[in-house]
Amino acid sequence: MHEVKPAHVITYTPDHGPVGRAYWRLTSEPHDHTPAETAERVRELLHDAVAAQLPASGPCGAMLSGGVDSTSVAALAARLLPRALDTYCVEFDSDKTHFAPTELRPDVDAPYAAAAADFMATRHTTLTASMRDLLGVISATRRARDLPGWGQFDASMYLLFQRMRQDTTAALSGEAADEFFGGYPYLFNTELTRRDTFPWLGDGPKLADYLVPELAQDGDEKARYAQLLGEVPRLPGEEEQDARMREVLYLGMAGPLAVVLDRKERMSAAQGLHVRLPFCDHRLVQYVWNVPWSMKCAGGLKSLLKDAMADILPPATMTRQKSAYPHVQDPAHDQALVRVAKWTANASESPLRAMFDTPRLNLLLDRIGANELRARLPGGASGAQLLVQLVELNAWVRDYRVALP
Repeated sequence: MHEVKPAHVITYTPDHGPVGRAYWRLTSEPHDHTPAETAERVRELLHDAVAAQLPASGPCGAMLSGGVDSTSVAALAARLLPRALDTYCVEFDSDKTHFAPTELRPDVDAPYAAAAADFMATRHTTLTASMRDLLGVISATRRARDLPGWGQFDASMYLLFQRMRQDTTAALSGEAADEFFGGYPYLFNTELTRRDTFPWLGDGPKLADYLVPELAQDGDEKARYAQLLGEVPRLPGEEEQDARMREVLYLGMAGPLAVVLDRKERMSAAQGLHVRLPFCDHRLVQYVWNVPWSMKCAGGLKSLLKDAMADILPPATMTRQKSAYPHVQDPAHDQALVRVAKWTANASESPLRAMFDTPRLNLLLDRIGANELRARLPGGASGAQLLVQLVELNAWVRDYRVALP
């Protein structure tokens, strides 16, 4: 089974099929607008995208983290709607005790979201999730995917959409702006972006490194990287740095962005909630794609977007550091992941045991349990987050009775 590629349709005929055909693709062309003209055009395009995606009638919700992306969308929607906009944020009850700043998550969303909601005069709801809440819906998130998922990352979004669905069937989200406008810290680390590989991987270990030799396919990652580079629409004569960052952004759109959109779509669909993404409007994407990196982020992360939206965003949003979608920081959660991973690696009845080099994987699990890996992982992630996919794969194989050769 294969998923349909983005921007493709599949045609079946009595004599042939399936045949895939792209109905839209990015094109690269020179950008001749000044910085001021570019910011103005971005504002126009985002405004039009939000207006087009608002529901024709009834209430409308919006995800709101208090960051630039979600607040930009919410601010435009609040101005366009004839009624109050409902905004929603998620936090964890363990944040006060266990939250520790990292590069990718320097602070928690809830205070910034509440301040932005007050500034925009929206009706705001903060959902506070406990570990019990998250664990209570994990199995439902797997059913929503029918595939191994992302554990608590899926669960918190599932709970948030569940709460939003109580008030509305349509909502807006600011997702995808990071990939189009340059919102991740690694994009400003030239040592990472100049590597001939996916720059967000960093130097930390990967679960694939611990597969048994007959399953380890070192060439898969390199082949995927080469394939994506071959797809990048080039612009002849482009400055070297701009050309490389065009490649890096394309890689991010095909990689992390695909994961983000897939999670949003599956978790919202499971609730009967239609979440719309103005930043994915094809006209906006096409325009921003051709803004040179040297202009797009001349003032730092997403400086172009900030310039475009500065007059309607609260000051705290404009000056806030980039903070990714929240995840729970709870030692009990990390310890539980390590326990399940150790069972998966060592138990004779574990269906995945034969897939891994058990002695080497056990050494990794011991290091994770001792919290020795954080400094090597991208964005300051905890080592236990490496194990989510292992734990989820184990559960998926068990729940769906998948027979492994």
